[in-house]
Amino acid sequence: FEEIPLDHLEFGRQIGRGAFGEVFRGKYRGTDVAIKRLCVLSDVSDERGLAEFKRELSFLTRLRHRHIVQFIGASTAPPNLCIIMDYCDKGSLYAYLHNPNKTLSAFKVLKWMSEAAKGLVYLHASDIIHRDVKSGNLFIDDGGSIKLGDFGLSKFHTGASTSGGMMSLVGTYQFMAPELLEGQPRYTTAVDVYSFAVVMWECLTREDPFSGLSPMQIVAALLRGERPSLDDASKFAVRLPEEYIAVIARCWRADALERPTMEDIAPELERM
Repeated sequence: FEEIPLDHLEFGRQIGRGAFGEVFRGKYRGTDVAIKRLCVLSDVSDERGLAEFKRELSFLTRLRHRHIVQFIGASTAPPNLCIIMDYCDKGSLYAYLHNPNKTLSAFKVLKWMSEAAKGLVYLHASDIIHRDVKSGNLFIDDGGSIKLGDFGLSKFHTGASTSGGMMSLVGTYQFMAPELLEGQPRYTTAVDVYSFAVVMWECLTREDPFSGLSPMQIVAALLRGERPSLDDASKFAVRLPEEYIAVIARCWRADALERPTMEDIAPELERM
């Protein structure tokens, strides 16, 4: 990957903040970019951890797909760890869905979910489990297409051990597969399929999943087998085909082995 000195970056306004750090709009060589400044990560505080972090960045830089956010480079001189990515100037899908001034058609939902599904098929084929699929990590580019962002580095989240990274809990409870909440979580591509179903539901209703519940109440609801409601069509913000709703129900099944793969779902969404 390209090592980019900090003084070659122009930092603009902050556009996001999360568990991993802060995101800024910026410029690199005259081009608009998103700069993610990472919190001090426990796994990169020693030489071995930093070497693995750099190896992961090298791998991510080679990933190219029209529906994933492109990594451009990074600044890896501790304590300032920054990742530089494509900037999607239309913001996140979450911001769009929850802005009452934005119109949402069935065509737009099906197009965006089809594009997001293709991005996930590509990641899974590249042996990457996203681990934190949610509308806040789906971005709209200037051509009006969806790109999947914030993948690949979740194993470096504070507290995750490098050796047992696949066992460390990462994600957002509203979108989290129930098997991750039981004892020792093990990540498989099925956790992304579950989270994708919740994003599909959010597009259908334009509501936050499990709205009004605390994180612990959400965990309890998931462990009881509860899901956001698909029963009341009058609450749906967009009229979508029955097949769309059936895909949601299949993708958030409790048994991870009974869920379809993203490879199964992508062509179904495209046909709709």
